[in-house]
Amino acid sequence: MLDEFHTSRISVHGVAVNVARAGSGRPVLLLWSRQGLGATYDVPAIWRDRATDCRGHAVDCGHFLAEEQPERTSRELLAFVH
Repeated sequence: MLDEFHTSRISVHGVAVNVARAGSGRPVLLLWSRQGLGATYDVPAIWRDRATDCRGHAVDCGHFLAEEQPERTSRELLAFVH
């Protein structure tokens, strides 16, 4: 479990670095878990420092959105890119 958490943190950091390098004017979709770790942070506030156009919300699930809410995650992603 610790290795999975560590990998997730690295991935989030990598995304944040890439967003910062690309410029803050691009839209960013934020989806996070309403329960567990996602509930302990103010996710939009964290990302506002890195991107000015942040969209998204908490999803009723645990750690892994794509596994626990695959249909909802797909709908959110498709709506964002269209």
